[in-house]
Amino acid sequence: MEKNFKNLTMMSWSDRWPNAMPLSNSNPEPFTAAELSELTGQDWLALPLNDLDYQTAQGDPNLRSDMAQQWYPKCQPNDVMLCAGAQEALFIAFQTLVKSGEHVVCFTPAFEPLILMPEQIGARVTKLPLGSNWEIDFNALEDALKDHAKLLVLNFPHNPTGAHISIEILEEIIQLCEKYGVWVLSDEVFRGLEHNKNDRLPAVANIYPQAVSLGVMSKAFALPAIRLGWLVCQDKNTYQQMLEIKNHLSICVSGLDVAFMKKMVPFDELIWQRSVDLTNQNKKLLQKALINHPTFHCQMGTASATCFIGCQNDQIWTASLAQNHQLKLLPGFCFATEKQGFRLSLGQKNFKQTMDTWLNYSV
Repeated sequence: MEKNFKNLTMMSWSDRWPNAMPLSNSNPEPFTAAELSELTGQDWLALPLNDLDYQTAQGDPNLRSDMAQQWYPKCQPNDVMLCAGAQEALFIAFQTLVKSGEHVVCFTPAFEPLILMPEQIGARVTKLPLGSNWEIDFNALEDALKDHAKLLVLNFPHNPTGAHISIEILEEIIQLCEKYGVWVLSDEVFRGLEHNKNDRLPAVANIYPQAVSLGVMSKAFALPAIRLGWLVCQDKNTYQQMLEIKNHLSICVSGLDVAFMKKMVPFDELIWQRSVDLTNQNKKLLQKALINHPTFHCQMGTASATCFIGCQNDQIWTASLAQNHQLKLLPGFCFATEKQGFRLSLGQKNFKQTMDTWLNYSV
C-alpha cells in the first residue's frame, strides 16, 4: 500500500540552496566541545559509556529518573520516553492521540509538522491565527474546542515568532480543555530559552493529566548532534500506546547520545543561559536596527532563539537573497501562515555580520 508522506515545505525550500548559510535556524549556535568543557568544567572529549548494548525501548532508567526529578517533578520516570529526535516523538504522539476524522486545533504561524502530521492521518485541522501581537483569541479557541475537538496543539515558547504566554493564560487554556474533554500535545522544545527565566512555564504534562509534553536536545540545549527527544505523559494507557508505536520505528535510542545527555542534565541552567545571553544580545542589535526601518518590522517575542520579521514579497526577496548572497531565510508560507515575512535566528554568533547584509538587501 503506497504511503503519501508530503515533503515539508521548509525542506523543499532549503534544498534549493544546499550550500547557502542558514539564517532561519531555530536552534542557538551549536556548542563546540572546547566551549562546553570551559563552561561546565567537565571533559566532554571523554564520554563514559560502560557498554555498547541496546538501550531499553523507554530509554535509560537513570536518565529518565533524572529528567523527571529535574524538569517534571509531578511525573514519574516511567512517564518519560526517550525518542530518536523530536520528529519521531511528534509522529508517535500524533499517531497515538489522533484518528482519521477527528478534530485537531492548532495556532499559526506554526512549525509545519504540527499541522501536516495530523492532516496526513486524516484529521480535520482547525488553524487559529495568532493576533498582531501574537496573542490568542480565546473566543475563537473556545469555539474550536467545543466543536468536538480531540486535541489541542500548543507550542510555547513559540516557533517561529518567539512569542510566549503567561501562567495565567496557560491555566485558562487548560481549563477550556478540561471543560470540553480535549487532550493537549505541548511542543516544549524551546523551554529553557525564556529571555527572562521568571517567564518559564511548567511542562503541561506536569499539570494536566490529559497531556503529552515533548522536548529535544537540539533546540534549547543547542546540541543538534545529539539525536534525542522525549515524550512525557502521566496517562498509562496513552503511554503504552506510544511505546507500541515507537517499537515500529527506532525501537530504542543511541547509548552514546544517552551517555552525553546524562552528563548534560545537571548543567541545564548554565547551558540555557549561555544561549539566552547570546539571543538577548542579538535581539537588542535587531531592535535598534529596525527602528523606523522602511522595509522590515517585527513584533519581538520574549522566548526562544527566533523571531518573525515582517516584510512584503517574502518569497521573492528571500529567494533572491539566497541566490545572490548565499544567505538562506525561511519565508512565511513555510510556517502555514499568510503573514508575509521570514523566521530569523537570534541565536547565532555571526548575527551582526549577516544582519548587515540582509537588512540592506533589496530586490
